[in-house]
Amino acid sequence: VNETYVYDGTVKTLLADNIPELCTVSYENNSGMNAGTYKAKARFLLDGASCGTKTAILTIEKAPYIFENLVFEDDTFTYDGTPKSIEVRNLPQGAAVTYINNGKTDAGEYEVTAQIKYSDTNYEGETTLKAVLKIEKATIDMGRVLFENETYVYDGTPKSLAVKNLPSGVTPLYSGKDFTD
Repeated sequence: VNETYVYDGTVKTLLADNIPELCTVSYENNSGMNAGTYKAKARFLLDGASCGTKTAILTIEKAPYIFENLVFEDDTFTYDGTPKSIEVRNLPQGAAVTYINNGKTDAGEYEVTAQIKYSDTNYEGETTLKAVLKIEKATIDMGRVLFENETYVYDGTPKSLAVKNLPSGVTPLYSGKDFTD
């Protein structure tokens, strides 16, 4: 009779039942401990003569892997123009992680999903974790920025003031610019 078990670290064995009287049984490949499929064979002998063989399948399925001590926490960064990511810590060796919505550059708040899969000889499992990646806007150092008074001599052309030493990417918005009189 075919049997299916879930891996638990113990040896599993197939034994024939309903054996005819006076028959003896010898087995081949009828036990296993690790997850897998085993084709077992039972040979029946009566007074040294064969009275038949039977085969059965012993299946040991992988046990569910229980993830423990995984850490996937919210984290906050300050914008600096480079991609920012958060990662799962305490992964078991051999686990595969797929991140969704990670590796962001622009300021904002992003929900990141980590899909974790694990499989080895005897265990398999998967889990999903979520955390928030926050990138805060950078503070611009305005210490070197200059907006100074200017004095001009009238010559009929428009005159204006300009901001100097602006950080790269910053554009000033002026009001009351370009005076002629």
